[in-house]
This record gives sequence, structure tokens and C-alpha cells, in this order.
Amino acid sequence: ELLRLIADNGRVYKELICQSYGIRAIAECMARANAKENTQKAAQALLDSLAHGNPTYIQQVYKGLIAILLSTSPKAQELAAALLCKLQPQLENVHT
Repeated sequence: ELLRLIADNGRVYKELICQSYGIRAIAECMARANAKENTQKAAQALLDSLAHGNPTYIQQVYKGLIAILLSTSPKAQELAAALLCKLQPQLENVHT
């Protein structure tokens, strides 16, 4: 939640999180099968925030969401798929 509040304060902060391998860490947290649903939803909200207004890293967020689809957590897969549907219209290159 704290990272989402930081990310919501502008593109500079979003890029700082992304440059610090934040997308990978957030995706791994979301993909954990034993993670609590609230944690997975918070991770989804943070990835959503990082994707909007941050054209430099939207493809990286997209790739992280694709990776989550391969996880063993059905809830993580569901949350990732929902966010992918929301983000795809904004993307130039969509993974086949």
C-alpha cells in the first residue's frame, strides 16, 4: 500500500520503483500461491498504478503480468488476467 501511495505521486516515483526492479518483486509477490488475497489485490493495484502514466515501463508491467499467468495461484492468475484486459488497449505491441 505504501508503494502504491508513492507511485500515485507522479511519473518520477513510478520510474524510480520500476528502475529498482520493483515490477519483478511485485509480480513475484502476487504470484505466490500462499500469499493472502489482500496482498495479491494490493500488488495488482500497484502494478495498475505503475502501468498508467508511465509509458517507459508499461511493456515491463505487461510482461510481468504475462509471467504471473504461469503461476500456481488461481487468484493471482485471475487478477493478472483482469489487469491485462484493462491494459491491452493501451499497448502498441501485444504478446501473441
